[in-house]
Formats: sequence, C-alpha cells, structure tokens
Amino acid sequence: MSCDVLVVVEHNEGRLKNVSIELLSYFGRLGKDNGVKVVAFVFGDQISEKLYCDIGKLGILQIVSYVDNDLDMQPGLIAGMTVGLAKKIKPKLIVMANTVRSRDSAPLIAQDLDIEMYSDIIDIDYKKTVINLTRLIYGGKAIEKIKLLNQQALITIRPNVLGNHENEAFIPKITRLKINELPINQTYITKAKITKEKAQKPINEAEVIIAIGRGLRRVDDLNMVNDLARVVDGVIGSTRPVVDMGFVRRSHQIGQSGRSVSPRLAILLGISGQIQFVAGISKAKTIIAINKDAKATIFKSADYGIVGDIYAIIPILTRELRKLKLQNR
Repeated sequence: MSCDVLVVVEHNEGRLKNVSIELLSYFGRLGKDNGVKVVAFVFGDQISEKLYCDIGKLGILQIVSYVDNDLDMQPGLIAGMTVGLAKKIKPKLIVMANTVRSRDSAPLIAQDLDIEMYSDIIDIDYKKTVINLTRLIYGGKAIEKIKLLNQQALITIRPNVLGNHENEAFIPKITRLKINELPINQTYITKAKITKEKAQKPINEAEVIIAIGRGLRRVDDLNMVNDLARVVDGVIGSTRPVVDMGFVRRSHQIGQSGRSVSPRLAILLGISGQIQFVAGISKAKTIIAINKDAKATIFKSADYGIVGDIYAIIPILTRELRKLKLQNR
C-alpha cells in the first residue's frame, strides 16, 4: 500500500472530532477532483463499523485501523504508530489537526522520520507538482507562504479553516493492523484514569465564541455571559488575565500563550485588544467587540463595534437574539 496523503484521525469514543471531519472531507474532495490517493489512519478504542462508515461518507476510500482497547493516548505511542505506518506506505504528506494531542506527538513523528514540519496551517492549495501552505507568524502580524515540492512533510491544520465539503460516499477498504504490528514507544504506565464531566466542546472547534476580558468584574457575572452563550450556541473563552483570576479554565484561554481559534463568529466582551490576545482570534470570520472605551485597541480588529457598558448591553443582546431564535424555529 502507498499513498499521497496520510490523514491522522482524531475521535472521541468512536465519534469523529469536528476538525477530523474537516480534514477528511477536504482531502476526500481532493482525492476525487485531483486523483490524490488518501489514507485515513484511525486508532484507539471504541472504533466501530459506524466510524468507518462515517469516514467513508467523507469521500475516503482507504482506512488503516489499529484497534486496542488498552491503548493510552500517549504522545510516544501516537508517534510510534504513525511513524511505523508512514514507513510502510510512504506518504508525501502527513496531515494532523492542530490540537493538544498533535502538538505533543507531531514533532516526535517529524523527528523520527527526519522530515520537515509546519504547524498551524490556515490554508492549503494541493497541486500535483507543488503544495502551497499558508500560516500566520509573528503573533498574527505576518503571513508566511510555504512551498512543498518533492520533499516529504508533516503539517498540522488549524480547526475551522478548511470547512466541510460534500463528497460522494464510499464503502472504504479497511486494513486492520494487528496488535503489536506497529512499534509502540510507551514512555509511562497509566495506573488509573479519571474521567471528567463532559463540558463545552473544545474552544478551537467552536463555531461561535463569547470571549471575556477584564471588563467582567466578578465571577458571578459569568451567569449573564453563559445566558448569551446558550442563546447563540457558543463557547466561552477569555484573555489570560481572566484565566489568572480563576474565572475560566486555562484550556479556554485565547491568545499567544493560549489557543488560536477561527470561529465563524466571535463576540468580545470588555476586552482591550492586546496583541497577545488578538493573535489568537485574528482568523475569526466575523468579530463583534463591545467595550465602554471608544478608543480601545480591539475595535481595530473588529468587524463591528459597540461602545458601551457590557453590563447594560449583554442582557439586551441576549434578549433580542433569543427573540430572533424563537421566530426562526
């Protein structure tokens, strides 16, 4: 078996992550239109025939599966399996989602294969003779254009930038690898697993984000922000100072020291607009900023701005959006 593109699939308990749906639908379309041979690599536990069907519906013809119910998702394990498979099928391009998991394992894969790696890609133009990549650098202040000619490379792609593509559904050919058929580099032993309650979806997969800054004075005031988030089906994010105050989990911090996000809509509440935060939100399709300071820097990055007190505006905005939502049912 050989291929042009190897897509490393991420799933939660047998359900495809949104970002993996993006990657698979994009490369599934590429396979049909450009004749690119794509293989999806799925591994872990709770892998079912439904998961294979879901991947086939995205236009993927070939799946390599490694099922192990006792497999821990350690970076070394993921890297070892991916490297072992890549040496077998020799893809020109290895594609992963830019997630916490890949940030740990992707550099190990690139190092072991001795290939180039480019992270947090926001656009890709795949042609037969050249692959053009785009990503933001210097805190989102500059755009880097990368050309891949004949060299093998690994890339990670930011969620919510490729979109979902309608493809012809296929019944994929599944190659099931046996336990211990791929090299396993286990760096530690898990004695016990503690499962946390299912909360909001990962912020880098959210289509709508409500981000809060220091304009929110008390943690109890998150109630009104939660009301707005529920109306728009949004996920709450924040600047670093808000995380440091303990209002929001660090996994929902946006910016250079947090997550880079690219939602369809971002509503920014009481955020001044420091460059560190703007670097993480700059790829949002539409930004609405609300701040009582008319000279706040955040308005330079916003598509729409409202000058006013968030404590007065949020309840009004929530009420009016709820009305619209009820009318459109």
